[in-house]
Amino acid sequence: MTTLYGRPVFPGAVSGEIAIWHGHGSSTTLRSILLAPYMTNEVALDAVAANAIAIITEEGSFATHGANLLRAAFPEGNIPVWVTDVPDACSRLTVHARVAITPDGRITSDLSEGRPPAGSEISIDERYEPRPSLEVVKWNSVTRITERAYWPHRSYDVLTASLMIPGLEKAVSGLTGIVCTVSRDEDGLLWFSPEAPSIIQLSELALNPELARPHLRTQIAQYGRLLAELENGRYEGTLEDLKLLGRQLDSYFSVFLLLHNTYEGILHRAAVLLAREMSSNEVDYVMSRIMTCALTTWLADKRIALRNKKDLFEVTSIAPMPPFTLLEDLQKTAQQLRGLMEDMPAIGMGTRRFLEYAVDTFVVKEWKFVMNKLIFTRFSRVARGLATRRQDYLRRVENWETHSFGSLLKLLES
Repeated sequence: MTTLYGRPVFPGAVSGEIAIWHGHGSSTTLRSILLAPYMTNEVALDAVAANAIAIITEEGSFATHGANLLRAAFPEGNIPVWVTDVPDACSRLTVHARVAITPDGRITSDLSEGRPPAGSEISIDERYEPRPSLEVVKWNSVTRITERAYWPHRSYDVLTASLMIPGLEKAVSGLTGIVCTVSRDEDGLLWFSPEAPSIIQLSELALNPELARPHLRTQIAQYGRLLAELENGRYEGTLEDLKLLGRQLDSYFSVFLLLHNTYEGILHRAAVLLAREMSSNEVDYVMSRIMTCALTTWLADKRIALRNKKDLFEVTSIAPMPPFTLLEDLQKTAQQLRGLMEDMPAIGMGTRRFLEYAVDTFVVKEWKFVMNKLIFTRFSRVARGLATRRQDYLRRVENWETHSFGSLLKLLES
């Protein structure tokens, strides 16, 4: 018998056969327990299509985009059980193995016939615990300053970094009023100069609605302008299209940091506040409602599996525009929250006010991901179109990822 342990995000007691996820759209046994390395959008939508009773992953946060697609796909409950942070699950569990999952995240294989074993309930604080920050701080012996990398697990090519850095420097200035510099090292990591706030400082700002609200309003307004431009743009593959998308990426990254590596802390605090006033089941119900918006519902209903990976030139098709605006989504979710609170008069005013803020940050965070796809995929389409038509350009620039955006424009204009 093999016993594994993980963190239940959607807890429950189920038993069934393991089906291994082999990629988006691959055939999956109906009513099975889906096993995958990560909770991605593709895994979530394939679990919905296969009517999976449970999902087991080695990694994945309670607030990941895939989890939010599951919440949107099952608005009336009956969401598949999901246990994450299960070490080596993909190597230790095999296809067709029969396993049982308990509410505390225990997974037992090679069961004899009978009911799944009972398990204790894991606390709300643990189930909605934010992922630890991956931030790295180092001493640069050349510049003799301390630098910090918010995302040491991600490397960027020269072109992508050159499109991100100007906006990120503006983002730090906008949040703190302090000027910092961002640089790319030879391994592709982005390093912020010591003036940049730590993730802890960013989290403290994001957890204070009074201080964060003005920055959130700026982000919402910026997204509104970008969405209007994207909606009206034709993106026929001209040099002017490429320049416009470069400016749009600068605008996108200029409001990037408020809800990056911080939003899970906001949702965790919302869950903990609710847990002081209601049962765990009621907390899960309220959290499932405030972690669902028009955007996630549309993506789930249309089975739009936007890849979690954020590579500038990885995609070949452009992301579709949502048929509604960010402001409309915010208004709808705020109205839904008011209706929910009317049915729960026992919830205190302080908790209600924080939930209003948490709902707004959730909606903006989901749009932040889709905004990335909207701009990145259009940039890729335009760049590839230019490269296809400009054979002289292809000869001069064999590896365009090794050029900054400015040098690429000069080559195209020459």
